[in-house]
Amino acid sequence: MKPLWKYTVISVIALLLALLLVSIVLPNEYQTEERISVRVPASGAFRVLSSFETYRDWYFPNDTGYKIKLTEIEGSSRGQLNWRSEVCDRKGGLIINELGGGRNAKVFQHLSLISDKQLNSRFLDVEDFEIIPGTGAMIDIKWVRRRIFSFPYNIPAWWNEYGKKHLEKHRKASERLNQYLKAHFPTNVFDGFEISRIRHPGFHLLINGPVPVAAPGSGFDDELLNDLAEYVAKNNLRSAGMPIGLIQDSEVSDSLNKFMAIPLQDSLPNRSFDYLRIEGGTTLQVLFSGSGDIERRAAAALEDYIDTYRVSFRDPIIEQYFYDPRLASDTIGRRTVRMVFIESLD
Repeated sequence: MKPLWKYTVISVIALLLALLLVSIVLPNEYQTEERISVRVPASGAFRVLSSFETYRDWYFPNDTGYKIKLTEIEGSSRGQLNWRSEVCDRKGGLIINELGGGRNAKVFQHLSLISDKQLNSRFLDVEDFEIIPGTGAMIDIKWVRRRIFSFPYNIPAWWNEYGKKHLEKHRKASERLNQYLKAHFPTNVFDGFEISRIRHPGFHLLINGPVPVAAPGSGFDDELLNDLAEYVAKNNLRSAGMPIGLIQDSEVSDSLNKFMAIPLQDSLPNRSFDYLRIEGGTTLQVLFSGSGDIERRAAAALEDYIDTYRVSFRDPIIEQYFYDPRLASDTIGRRTVRMVFIESLD
């Protein structure tokens, strides 16, 4: 019996040493990183990430039957989220570990979450969110997710290819977060410019010939606008608003054609200038004032809105100036609205 006892002890020790060696060789930590670019207010995104009451809508899969309990929510330092899955009999918890301003100048705000050790005895979860200012009105959310397994639970995790599953689950959760933010924070602000939908009755326009320009931000000629204003005054025409500019793509070059125009209340018989009528409808409009750089940015913001929401519109693009060209020649002080008519039945 004595040799058998020795062999048993040696075998058990050898097995434990083998498990220890395997656990040392095998990874015990899995990390994934996702970066979300979304057009939402940075403060709103941080409020979503730091308030556990929103997590039931995007953090957890929709079909896993999680029971969720919230404690001290609304971003407090003691905020805690506990859950239990009825499907796979798993439980866990997250606690807000760090919350506040960004760690460096490039980060708007930072949030760190950590596992409740009493609930997650087999592993430690660490979730890090950084909200980073992006281009224009965009923000980037950098989400780093780490799971650190305790010995010997890293062995079955490796055996079951947890790394691949962890990456896939993280990607799906990132998609749910992206969709949640877009649904709850719809915005019409692009690069600081607000894009508005406004019903417009249309225009009767007295115009002169096109002036080719190389870029949309180079402005309109005050002398030509003065000519139009003088024509309206001399012929006792009824103006329906301030002078405007019409922008159309040139068919013969990459430049744009700009027309000087004044809206009229009625059609114009026996005219010396060209006359144009634009049907009314729903418009997209951006209001701005300032230098040529501001004009270019406002134009780009309107184009960004159109591209983002795939809006179809009809020519021409219109810029209307809220000033009298005979009295105000300084382009910096002009208030301008840039608009397009949306192609729709409304």
